[in-house]
Amino acid sequence: PIAPIYGEWGSKFEDLFDGADMDIEAPLHPLDIPGHVGPHGDYYNDLVFKELSEAVKDEAPGTLGYRNALRQSLAKLRGRVSDPNDLLPLLQSRG
Repeated sequence: PIAPIYGEWGSKFEDLFDGADMDIEAPLHPLDIPGHVGPHGDYYNDLVFKELSEAVKDEAPGTLGYRNALRQSLAKLRGRVSDPNDLLPLLQSRG
């Protein structure tokens, strides 16, 4: 997954997903990256959390605007994590 689903970080991310009325294990979220064995490191998790939080900051949890903002940010992160020219795949794979 782009965001961790377990542990302390998982709880933080789950709050964001709950605000969108989305399961953190929703189909938009999981992503297989060749060579990634996890877990994500704190630096990666912090970057992803900040990006998702920034995306929803002007939207009220439980609204369509919040859900759309989170989904759009996840889609953007999916693209970045899948791009070998972006730093995120390296950070995600470093644990």
